[in-house]
Amino acid sequence: MEANQLAEILRWLCTAAGCGTIAFAIIEYLPFLQRLAPEPKRLASYVIAGGIAVSAYVIQILFGYAPNPGTPLAWVEALFGLLMSAFGMAELIHGRLVLSKKTVPEVDAT
Repeated sequence: MEANQLAEILRWLCTAAGCGTIAFAIIEYLPFLQRLAPEPKRLASYVIAGGIAVSAYVIQILFGYAPNPGTPLAWVEALFGLLMSAFGMAELIHGRLVLSKKTVPEVDAT
């Protein structure tokens, strides 16, 4: 794998689509996560998606693919943006995995 490919993968993992896709796969295919009740599964999706995004961002900085934020405020701003994006995607994952499996009662239109 070339360094450029690794940089692209890490950048993708920092996006909502990247961390969300991996979090979705993890939650969908690990049996112990599949068995969780809806609320713990929602929290698990937050932790997994957020952990992936933040980890990929820190690795980018360590490898020199992204600039170091420098100040504590810049770190907070960068991580806040990453986490909000990841949490938004986690909410979509939760909706897809948990809420789509619930049956909607039929409404009598008469």
